[in-house]
Amino acid sequence: MRAIITITFLLLFNNIYSQDQTSKRYFKEIGWTILVPNDFAILDSAQNETIVNRGKKGIEQELDAKVNLLKTITLISARKSKNYFSATLTPPDPQKKQTPAEVISFQEQTIYKAMSQNAKVDSSSTQMVMDGLPFRKFDMTIHLNEKTSFGMTLVSRLYKEFYFVIAYVYLDNPTRDQIETMLTTSKFSK
Repeated sequence: MRAIITITFLLLFNNIYSQDQTSKRYFKEIGWTILVPNDFAILDSAQNETIVNRGKKGIEQELDAKVNLLKTITLISARKSKNYFSATLTPPDPQKKQTPAEVISFQEQTIYKAMSQNAKVDSSSTQMVMDGLPFRKFDMTIHLNEKTSFGMTLVSRLYKEFYFVIAYVYLDNPTRDQIETMLTTSKFSK
């Protein structure tokens, strides 16, 4: 009987404890707080640079165009197995007279074109609300072949003098849901 009570207590304690396995991250540049589940490994700058450079090189090769990321600031990038998310800030280019909607649309079209070169891509645009702030959400499902596909989403808006872009790649819907819960429960100091 004592063993059953001990096992029940351990299972209950483990369930309660495992529900709060997050790491709180605050980014003063935009006053953003996010709780990152501990099953996501936060990448250091060298790991992030490797991923960013691989993506940049792929886009440049697919579209035969240069990608300029010099002024982009990475707030966070994290990985869970082969799933990945990052949040970046890029100041508007004062030389270009584009509206925020035009800049965001150009980013989406560039990624879509690069992904479409060697895969079938389904896309849709909706809105995601984070702490009462509307963000544009651009979802893509990339079908590499009949059996292999993955999702990629860009969530973006102009916020506090920056283009704030959150990008995530996921291989399964539970991970997508986990990332989106992380985003929709994040907070901005106003």
